[in-house]
Amino acid sequence: MNAGLTPLWISLRTSLLATVITFFTGIVTAYLVANYKGKWRGLIDSVFTLPLVLPPTVLGFFLLIFFGKNGVAGKFLMNFDINIIFTWTATVIAAVVVAFPMMYRSARSAFEQIDDNLIAAAKTLGMSNFKIFYKIAVPLAWPGIIGGVVLSFARAL
Repeated sequence: MNAGLTPLWISLRTSLLATVITFFTGIVTAYLVANYKGKWRGLIDSVFTLPLVLPPTVLGFFLLIFFGKNGVAGKFLMNFDINIIFTWTATVIAAVVVAFPMMYRSARSAFEQIDDNLIAAAKTLGMSNFKIFYKIAVPLAWPGIIGGVVLSFARAL
C-alpha cells in the first residue's frame, strides 16, 4: 500500500470498527436506559454522555491512566502480559469511547419516542422482551439509530 495513504487507511479502519462496536453497544444500552425508571437514571445517563462534553485531551489522559501500568484495567491486563497503551487496539478503544455518546443519545431519543401502547400490546400478545426489542422497538427507532451511526462514525473519524 502507498505510504501516503497509510494514515487514511488506519483512520478508516479504526473508525469503521469503532462504529460497529458502538452500533451494538449503543443500541442495547440506549434501549435499557430508555426503559429504566429508577432513581439512578440521571446518573447513568450522565456517565454515558460524559465523553461527549469532556475535552479530548482530558479523555485521553483518563484512558491512559485507566489502561496504564498502574490503572485498573492496566494491572488486570498485565496479569495476562497484554499491553494496550500505544497500540492499534488503543486507537479503537479511544474511538469507541468518544463515539459512543453520539450513538447512545440518538438511539435513546428514538426509543423514547416509541408509543408505550405498542409495547404493551406486544406484551399482552405474549411476546418476549427480546422479541419486542428486535421486532418492534428497533424497526420503529431505525431512523434515530441510523442518525446515531452517522454521527458516531463522524466522531470516531
